Amino acid sequence: VYADDAASEAQNAAQAYAESYAENYTASYTASQLSSHDNDAGAHSSLFQVKAERKLFSASLSTTWSGTAAPYTQTITVSGILASDTPHVVPVFSTNNETALAEMEAWGVINRATAGNGTITFSCFTEKPEVAVNLQIEVIR
Repeated sequence: VYADDAASEAQNAAQAYAESYAENYTASYTASQLSSHDNDAGAHSSLFQVKAERKLFSASLSTTWSGTAAPYTQTITVSGILASDTPHVVPVFSTNNETALAEMEAWGVINRATAGNGTITFSCFTEKPEVAVNLQIEVIR
């Protein structure tokens, strides 16, 4: 019962604070300022003019990995990708089932993809793939 009462008191206090804050915030502007802003068709247009942009890239991982022991790395060129991008990388498996199974096994040991300006560096923490893998890379900016 005590916990329920304490929770109810805390909820009431939070609600009162939120209402007070909202009241004081809007009171700092005159009614004509708020009305003028609300009636301005372009008041927020600059905030909504930029849409997210989807970029797709294709690349391939070869069987050539750097390192004589784990972790192994491979840096591939991906023209147009940025260091600030978070790449979503998916394998593009062969239509041949046997080849696709080998590619799937190879993809299973790749653990990280880190974007750079014009590159992506892939890392394998335990073993390196013995099969090349074609990739589709998507970034949303």
